[in-house]
Amino acid sequence: MFDEPIYAALRAGEFELNYLPTVRLSDGRCIGAEALIRWQHDGVWVEPAEFIPRAEGTGLGGLITYWVIDTVADQMKDWLLDHPHAHLSINVPPDALGGGGIEYAGAKSGLSAVRNQIVLELTERGVPDAQGIEALDHMARNGVRIALDDVMMAASTSPCCRAAASTTSSSIGNSRAA
Repeated sequence: MFDEPIYAALRAGEFELNYLPTVRLSDGRCIGAEALIRWQHDGVWVEPAEFIPRAEGTGLGGLITYWVIDTVADQMKDWLLDHPHAHLSINVPPDALGGGGIEYAGAKSGLSAVRNQIVLELTERGVPDAQGIEALDHMARNGVRIALDDVMMAASTSPCCRAAASTTSSSIGNSRAA
């Protein structure tokens, strides 16, 4: 079931992306960024911690992720093409993986042209199912980097970290993961 205010905000264009730069300490150069979704509703900024957990676990997690991919492509693809050594991170809820939606959104938006510069950061709320693990493995084999989002902040509570700690081998737990 969709959270109606969040769904209405997505339809009304109330979301925007901010980019948190990744700066190389040795020379102060920007070498990438993380796309962060923000929501302004009736002139008030809604904290991500308030709306993201409500969206994840519903179909909205995937819809928002696809919107982020489209928006990143519109706003940052040319920058990535001009800066081939830079990267851009996109947060992805585990339940949005599998079924081909992420891959389709990347291809449709044109981000597949810069896939080796994309880092998919799995959010800490949930664990990918078998189909999601297969999708991650496929994307990693095709140049997309995979990371865990906010691992240090949520390591003790993250189902994804607990699952990884209890698993001795993983299809994404090798050098393909970044």
